[in-house]
Amino acid sequence: MSATPVPQLGDFKAYIASIDTFILDCDGVIWQADKLIPGVKETLQALKQAGKRVVFLTNNSSKSRAMYVAKFTSLGLDVSVNDIFGSSFAAADYLRQIKFDKKAYVLGAQGLLDELTSVGVQYVGGYKEDTVNPWTSIDQGYVEDNPEIGAVVVGFDPAINYFKLARAYTYIQQPGCLFIATNHDSTFPAKGGRLLPGTGTIVSALEVAHGSNALVMGKPSHFMLDCVKTAIGYDPARTVMVGDRLDTDIQFGLNGNLHTLLVLTGVTSLETLQSTSNAIRPEFYTPSFADLHAGLRGD
Repeated sequence: MSATPVPQLGDFKAYIASIDTFILDCDGVIWQADKLIPGVKETLQALKQAGKRVVFLTNNSSKSRAMYVAKFTSLGLDVSVNDIFGSSFAAADYLRQIKFDKKAYVLGAQGLLDELTSVGVQYVGGYKEDTVNPWTSIDQGYVEDNPEIGAVVVGFDPAINYFKLARAYTYIQQPGCLFIATNHDSTFPAKGGRLLPGTGTIVSALEVAHGSNALVMGKPSHFMLDCVKTAIGYDPARTVMVGDRLDTDIQFGLNGNLHTLLVLTGVTSLETLQSTSNAIRPEFYTPSFADLHAGLRGD
């Protein structure tokens, strides 16, 4: 039995009138690598002028919210830190909520470290960790337990290596140690339209070794949903999730009973979207988020 094709959004004016809150992914929706997608700036300005609430969600754990403010500013966009929700922020906020009082071992970049620091979580590791090989042969491989470690937090770590994985795996096995992932994205969009291995590839290595699944903070998990809901309090019936990935952005919207709109400026092609093997179906698709500007102009 063939799946019903996902319809292309047509009546932009009526659609925008039915939505109060726009939750937007960043990579592949607002920008591609370091380039703003044409027409997006004007669309965002028009949405705000129309009284719409616009917030931004990203699974990219390499940047903190403050770093994202700087990126938005560099692209000519005026965005408040309170309107940005990242997977690093969600992970740090989760530890804050559970009153975590031990140290975290971190595989991740500066953005994740900054978010943990902002909520008072002490950590060791990180992308600058000294991981010079202490073993003259693999037979000598050994990592000491560290009772001070109460969580392993995994984000995107551009300096990942086997010895970091060995430490993380050792600590995860300690009784009561939390295994947290900022996200489980298999890839991320890089310059030139290429895809590169994402955080999910690091997380999966530890999941396979340990035989358990990480507690994932980013889209499409309910942790990220709760983060946004607590902060801005939206009506799901009048809120849309706009994204370029089916398994994170669109699934996140479906999990939260939100409207869902897929754009084709990121990782998902029209062919993939309409494939009979694709079980994740958004409400509508449109070639670019900037297409909504037509409805805001009254076209």
